Amino acid sequence: MVCLRVHPTFTLLHPAEVLVVFDSIDGTKHEIRPEAGEQTLEGDILPNGEWMLVDKCTGLGLVNRFDINQVNKCMIHWGSRTVNLELWSVERPVSVETPLRFLTNTR
Repeated sequence: MVCLRVHPTFTLLHPAEVLVVFDSIDGTKHEIRPEAGEQTLEGDILPNGEWMLVDKCTGLGLVNRFDINQVNKCMIHWGSRTVNLELWSVERPVSVETPLRFLTNTR
């Protein structure tokens, strides 16, 4: 069984003023701040195809889009001046005939 994991690390200029925002599959709006600690998002609270890292000091945001049919779990891990926005695929067997692919786009 194999699972793909996308594990980007972003350096934060204003760690106390950054949050992750998204609408979940169930339609709920979420704002997750560093003080929330590590968060695992699965099932109906999985982001509905995108989530955004927002720096409230600069007003800038970094949007990560993904195919919700390829993502089984998302994780947010806050470091002292970094954050990881992780995407995990479904775990399944792979072969030459059934490769595991993961498409994601960050802007």
